[in-house]
Amino acid sequence: MPFISASAITPYNSIRGGAAGGSVALLLDSYPNAAAAYSLRRLRTNYSGSTIRVRRTDNTEQDIGFVNNELDTVSLLSFVGSGNGFVVKWYDQSTGNDMGNGIQTTATLQPKIVDSGSVTLENELPVIKFDDSGMDFESLNTNSTVRTVFAAFNTSGTAEQQVFMNGNFDGNRIQCSLYRSGAGKLGFLSTLKADASPDVGGDIATGQSLVSAIQTTTSLDGYINASSVSDSNTSRGGLGNVLGYQASGLRHLIGGFSEYIIYNSDQTTYRSAIETNINNFYSIY
Repeated sequence: MPFISASAITPYNSIRGGAAGGSVALLLDSYPNAAAAYSLRRLRTNYSGSTIRVRRTDNTEQDIGFVNNELDTVSLLSFVGSGNGFVVKWYDQSTGNDMGNGIQTTATLQPKIVDSGSVTLENELPVIKFDDSGMDFESLNTNSTVRTVFAAFNTSGTAEQQVFMNGNFDGNRIQCSLYRSGAGKLGFLSTLKADASPDVGGDIATGQSLVSAIQTTTSLDGYINASSVSDSNTSRGGLGNVLGYQASGLRHLIGGFSEYIIYNSDQTTYRSAIETNINNFYSIY
């Protein structure tokens, strides 16, 4: 995973603000009503909060906001200095706020955003590096039986059963788990039905990917880089509402996240357009 240093960060922010990333319409302005939304770019014009809360190696913490609708890497590096920066909190930019903020209070499990004074990157953009770490969520205020999920992430490891995100939801006990397994399979699982079906999967390469899943009361459709997947593939269910691992110490993702968005509705009509918005910004496929 490449890095960007303090000496390069100012022109980097300037270029990105006026280039492809800066010209993409804010996703939640065009496709509103997300239940939860986490990103290293601003997703909604009226969102005035921070992007992430970061802890540096002396255990001091600071909120980091946006510049030109992207992570303020100048302030980030000014705060962290030449050491490491870890993500304590990933702020929810949605109006729904059904899951609260992404949090990790255990220092040894906090994902990394600065490594030895350089911002962690994927495809020249900041990414939260989740190797051997993970995040939980502050709350869960929904038992919706319909859910659409979008995630821009990268993976570099080939270990089996790397859980990359899981929603083991209260009430209806809905579970939508996506994970990397072996040399190149990503599995999608729903336990909404009593027989734990449908269960689908597809090939996935190392590097950056855009994964989407639409779960209803009768079906689960999975997509990798905007292409539908339907191969039978047994997935690995998680133990709670988590990102980057099954639970503390179990099946960590070797990779990172840039964006994670959840709708408590069927976004089939807008799926392709939402994927295009995300891909136009991150240039994934």
